[in-house]
Amino acid sequence: MTGLYCFLFDSVSFKHCIFLLSADTKIVIIATEKEIKIATIFICVFINPEKVNKLVLAVTSSKSNEIINNVVGNWIQLAKKEDFKNIFLDTAEKSYSEKYLKKYRKYYNILWSVSKPKDYKRFTIQANSCLTHNVYDDLDKIKCHTLIIGGKQDSI
Repeated sequence: MTGLYCFLFDSVSFKHCIFLLSADTKIVIIATEKEIKIATIFICVFINPEKVNKLVLAVTSSKSNEIINNVVGNWIQLAKKEDFKNIFLDTAEKSYSEKYLKKYRKYYNILWSVSKPKDYKRFTIQANSCLTHNVYDDLDKIKCHTLIIGGKQDSI
């Protein structure tokens, strides 16, 4: 298998990435939010860093901070009450610009009601991982060109 491969990290694609690589493969990795941990581990442990051609990290953090701890901690408390409506509202209000929110607030009732998690336990596990992950000390192991994208108005 030769050529350039691009992986957008999510819980599904990561399971299959390792099996698609060969000695002469170049890779572009795109990771967002919690996927930075998966991407960093993938780069540092499973393949040689020189194999990675480019890395894009969008709206993410290498470790938690006070803002993440407060916001995600609140989501965990809301999840314990199975209060997805307020998780949804808090996430939306903290993630998007006022211009975007003005357009979509009228759809909140529909959106939160159809996007409820089937299992709050899984949500809580993922939220806790946001609080405990820390790949800060491994960032120097990333040797490829890296584009880091952040949201000016993202308050999480």
